[in-house]
Amino acid sequence: MIEKGVYGSENTDLLDQIKDSKYITISLGINDLINDIKYDKNNAKLTYNKELIEERINVFKHNYFNIVNGIKEVNAEAKIILVGNSFIYDDFIEGSLNNAIKDVASYNELIYIDISDMDKACFSTRVHR
Repeated sequence: MIEKGVYGSENTDLLDQIKDSKYITISLGINDLINDIKYDKNNAKLTYNKELIEERINVFKHNYFNIVNGIKEVNAEAKIILVGNSFIYDDFIEGSLNNAIKDVASYNELIYIDISDMDKACFSTRVHR
């Protein structure tokens, strides 16, 4: 979408928004995996193929590098902030996905914000009320 400028709002396209931005916040990830995760009603557990999830996360990580590089080409001065994921239902998925995002942030010297504890705290509060 960045290359073709096909995504935008009413008054401007994505490239213009990137060019004019001082800060760019990105939150990606769980949608890349959600179709490969099933809920087992009988056991009240998530089921998935761990190797497939790892493969999907590697593809996601590669794509994330490309997205960040595309943004940097358009606006090298913007501060890019990568927001982690909170997937309270499975530590492996959440940890693997967030580690991939941290790697992208670290390699590119970007800001990483970990929100994984936020949803757990909110969920815990809701359960105890």
